[in-house]
Amino acid sequence: MKFLAGALASACLLAAVSAAQADVVINDTTNDVAYKNSSATNYFGGTSIGDTIGSGFNTKSVTVSETGNSITLKFYTQFDGSAVGAHYADVFIQPNNANGSPASWGFGIALGYQDPYGGEAAGLYALSSASDYKTSQDLWKNTGDTYGGRYIAPGEVTKNLVPTRVTGGLLETDWTVAVSKANVGGSYPYELTVTLTAANSSAFSLLDGTNLDILWGTGDCANDTIFGQYTRPPTTKTPEPASIALLAGGLLALRRRKRS
Repeated sequence: MKFLAGALASACLLAAVSAAQADVVINDTTNDVAYKNSSATNYFGGTSIGDTIGSGFNTKSVTVSETGNSITLKFYTQFDGSAVGAHYADVFIQPNNANGSPASWGFGIALGYQDPYGGEAAGLYALSSASDYKTSQDLWKNTGDTYGGRYIAPGEVTKNLVPTRVTGGLLETDWTVAVSKANVGGSYPYELTVTLTAANSSAFSLLDGTNLDILWGTGDCANDTIFGQYTRPPTTKTPEPASIALLAGGLLALRRRKRS
């Protein structure tokens, strides 16, 4: 019984270790390019890490963490979600992407802020093509205003269009998306928290992989854009009780065999 108690304690400790993970911080090192009016080639010279035009849209970083079947993103930004007709953009993710910007985005996290303006309600959407989302250029190029428009991922020279609004795709009904905003003070006072939770480990495997690319255009004008790759931890899920019991039973069997 002593050994069994020890085995169970070890198994529970393994569960606790598997569940523990420090937050991964992705700082904004993405260059943005400001495009003017309706032209796709007429842009302001140079690039900017942060706001491309004016101020108030800058995003500092995003922290990523996993617990059980959930992934939490925390964005720290100067943008409060509504200014000059712009609203918080949706988030785009791509599992298992190689270095550089993805050729396409496999998933969009609709935050719900775009819902009244032609976007989807909050949820995780599998995107089949670029027709399932709008870019900042799509939304702003004919308004007569200057728009952020494009971004240059670290190490690249290509100016990539910024997807900012999920407008289609397949809603993953086994996933829920919780979104909240808090004023935490400081230079980047708005903490935008987005938590993705799968109903079970089978549904969670939809996003399995070694890394996850994350892109957020701050506002749907994409006046600032944060892009980065999050490396997944080796073990992301807490072992279920049945797995713990199985491990303890195996250790007990080995102990008995050694005695015999």
